[in-house]
Amino acid sequence: MSKERVLWIFAALLVCWRGLGAEGGGAAISGFVYSRADGEALIRASVSVRGLGLGSISNDSGYFVIAGLPPGRWPIVASFIGFEDVEQVVEVVADGHVRIDLFLVPKALQAEEVL
Repeated sequence: MSKERVLWIFAALLVCWRGLGAEGGGAAISGFVYSRADGEALIRASVSVRGLGLGSISNDSGYFVIAGLPPGRWPIVASFIGFEDVEQVVEVVADGHVRIDLFLVPKALQAEEVL
């Protein structure tokens, strides 16, 4: 079994374990992370819930899942190297599920003048 596969299995188990620790299992957020420039899925983008310490990494399809959220309004932040971070606030209810797609804009590269 490859090291990458073991890491993905570990991450999935961690998400499930965190979800079981929340009262009633908690709510979940899932969706995809895309490049706004070309619509391509962003593989291994970081997606987190600001203020909760929960997060996920998008898979080879750009898909992510974050489980174990308490009810409320939570800012979801997605980041990827070479792209501007994006933040979207979502409302989750107890034991509910919210699906969102996040679109990141490529950063403009600034080159220094070479003399």
